[in-house]
Order: sequence, then structure tokens, then C-alpha cells
Amino acid sequence: TRGEDGRTRTTQTLTSSDLEQLNRLLVQATAERAQAESRLSTAQTPGNTQLAISNQALGTLRQRRAEANADYQELLVRFEPQYPQAQAARDKVAALDRAIAAEEGRVRGAYASDYAAAREREANLRARVDQLLSRLDSENRSSIQYNIYQREVDTNRQLYDGLLQRYKEIGVAGV
Repeated sequence: TRGEDGRTRTTQTLTSSDLEQLNRLLVQATAERAQAESRLSTAQTPGNTQLAISNQALGTLRQRRAEANADYQELLVRFEPQYPQAQAARDKVAALDRAIAAEEGRVRGAYASDYAAAREREANLRARVDQLLSRLDSENRSSIQYNIYQREVDTNRQLYDGLLQRYKEIGVAGV
């Protein structure tokens, strides 16, 4: 923008514009990190049913385990635990338990990876924001110094114009 005296004055620098944009990205990254952290802490809670609800494979495995356990319990009513069919049913339940544990571990690992990536992105953006804040501070100090010099120039120009006017007056009066 132009001031009354015709000088150009800027109100927003490229650095401040970049800082605004990075600040918006940082707010978004912080929200994403908080969501990832929430998912991770929920997934790490023992016996949490949210994991099965959010993961279809895990829900299917738990359903199959419940069915296999029901079959095993039905066999135990009629036979001893050492009976071959009962042992096979018990082994099937144990295999499903291992598969459920492996899938839960995989899901937790994915959540932990998402959280780590979100935390790293947030940290990188925060470092860039801090760097731009430092640069903006430096620009502001330079701008203040520039304005001081500009005022000195304006003052000297006024003094010069006054002296020149006085010289002309003396020159005209002397003629």
C-alpha cells in the first residue's frame, strides 16, 4: 500500500504469509496427532471391544472363536477333555486365540506407526514455524531500523528544503 507521502509500505511480508499457512497446517497436524494418539491408547487398553468393531477381520476371528469355543464346550458335556475330538476343538480355539492376538498386534502396530508419523509431522511443522518466527522477528527488527533511517532521511530532507528556501530568499534579497 502507498502512504500519504507516496512511499510504499507493506503490511504483510512473505514470511508472515508463510507463517500463517504453516500455523494452519500445524493446527491440523496437532489434531491428527491427537486422533492417532487416542486410537493408539484405545487399542492398547486390554479387552477393548473397539478394536474388533473397527477391524472387520478381528471381528470375524472373534466370532469364529466364539463358535469354536461353543463347539468345544458342547463336546466337553459328552466327552472327557482328552477325547480326540475335544482335543482337536481345544486346539482350534487355541489357534484362533493366537490368530486374534496376532491381528490385534498388527492393528496396534499400525496405530503406533500412524501415531509416530503424525507426531513426527507435527514436530517438523513446529520446527518450521519456530524457524519462521525467528525470521519474522529479524525482519521486524530490520523494518524498525529501516523506519528509523527513513525518518532521519525525511528530517534531513526537510532541513535541506528549509535551508535551500532560505538561501533562495537571501539570494533574491541580495540582488
